[in-house]
Amino acid sequence: GINAEYGGIRMLKVFKPRTSLRNSFCVQKAGGNGVNPAPLSFFSRERITVSHASFFSSEAASTEKKKVNMELLKELRSLTQAPMNDCHRALVSADNDIDKALVDLKSVVLEKVKKKADRVAAEGLIGVAVHENAGVLVEVNCETDFCSRNGLFETLTDNVAKSLLKNTKATDGDVKGEQLQSLTVPSMQITRKSSQKASDEQVSEAVNNVIFKLGEAIVVRRARQLFVQKGVVAGYAHGTENETLGRIGTIVSVSTEPAVEPAAARQLASQLASHIATNNVLYLSRDTIPKDLLEAERVRRKGHLDEAQYSSQYCLMEGNFSSSEEHGKAMTGRDYLNKKENEWGCKIDVAFFSLKAGDGIKKKVTDFAEEVKKQAGKN
Repeated sequence: GINAEYGGIRMLKVFKPRTSLRNSFCVQKAGGNGVNPAPLSFFSRERITVSHASFFSSEAASTEKKKVNMELLKELRSLTQAPMNDCHRALVSADNDIDKALVDLKSVVLEKVKKKADRVAAEGLIGVAVHENAGVLVEVNCETDFCSRNGLFETLTDNVAKSLLKNTKATDGDVKGEQLQSLTVPSMQITRKSSQKASDEQVSEAVNNVIFKLGEAIVVRRARQLFVQKGVVAGYAHGTENETLGRIGTIVSVSTEPAVEPAAARQLASQLASHIATNNVLYLSRDTIPKDLLEAERVRRKGHLDEAQYSSQYCLMEGNFSSSEEHGKAMTGRDYLNKKENEWGCKIDVAFFSLKAGDGIKKKVTDFAEEVKKQAGKN
């Protein structure tokens, strides 16, 4: 800006840096009180002498902006994928200490996700892990299919499943949330290559580290484990190209009396697991379907429920079974197991668990037009 005095008239010129002085002035009588300024042409024939000039800007009036190391800014952006402005602010606050900036950025991202707690995490993956006579399924959810296909999310799901298998107990059924959260997994912390990486961390911390990078709500929702004293367990992941991660995951145990070759039993368990996952089999047999579920299904269908048909659709024993060995021959799962019992000269017992990612979670449906109106009303 320029303050100029001429003939008892005070002139004030305010302009942006690098703007030419050849613009109109605002004038005001010297010593005037509340007099409205009036324009005075720069090209006036009268000669105007600028007796005093001072230059200022909003930045000069405030604290001088700290310089940011551009190489560190580029590295921080690459590490976190956070918005450039957030990375810039974090580095300024941390005085170009990138490790401190990482900590600050993480707290910002987690706070943003926390404020959007109403977002539904209904996508995700099922991690499948098996070893000899034990197997586990772990469901990890996120908000979008895009996130579920991210390598970092896949690694998290796989790590939790492997850790649970390593610490599994000789029991079957659902795994308690406390047990899941107490597991340790390889660190998912985002660090510089030059920094020493932590070896292990709890599941809750690993989840936060992945949220930091992906910016979505992520939840380790549930898990199931299967154990057989004398027998084998096999698993199958369906819906992706990954052998241990899928939209649907299944683990199957096969035990025989007397015992048969483990390789043969494991091959049978693998066949059953693949069939169950790809055909949406939910129950072992008709008599294992919960009575309250059947009643609810009957109400949903207004009393028209054919239990035999329902069983053939969702039960392993009563449903059609496809096998490369019996190509072209129609048989049920029970028929196929009976055939194997006759071939091997033994009794076969089968058990399984299956999980589908997002099953039972109600997705929030947003009316785009209404959302626009709502946002417009806020402005």
